[in-house]
Amino acid sequence: MGRGVEYQCECGYRDMMFYGTGFFTDIYFKDMIKKGEYGKKWKYYMMLHPFLKFREERVLSVCPSCGFFKNGNDIRFVRGIGILGMLGFGRKEEELVKGIEEPCDRCGDEMEFFFPKDIDYVYQNDPTRRSKVGKIPTLHCPECGKVLKGEMTLFWD
Repeated sequence: MGRGVEYQCECGYRDMMFYGTGFFTDIYFKDMIKKGEYGKKWKYYMMLHPFLKFREERVLSVCPSCGFFKNGNDIRFVRGIGILGMLGFGRKEEELVKGIEEPCDRCGDEMEFFFPKDIDYVYQNDPTRRSKVGKIPTLHCPECGKVLKGEMTLFWD
């Protein structure tokens, strides 16, 4: 289940950010990676490791250097616990194998992924998450620099 938050500024700027995942999100992004839309490196990685699980979620990407923000995708490959793990031997939790890094469109620094705590109740204990769980940083209007206010306005599958 995903949610949408509309961020608004007194100057009239508005932007909608989407969080979470839907029923077809993993299929959609897996197909994008297979087509090479995330680069050859990820396409070949998926071909070389066909048995890894694939996870994707819409998150808020924020640059720690310049404050630029946008909707991002926390895409990761995880290794499951397998049969031995289910029997109590070996790995007890899924393990992050590889995650896609996202550079900032403005300055090139690596973006940080955020998923607001009030929305993230389901995923707080997921050991494969690279996203930060907790309150999102203060977002500033790209047009006037004032603090944006967010309001949850949408639920989607």
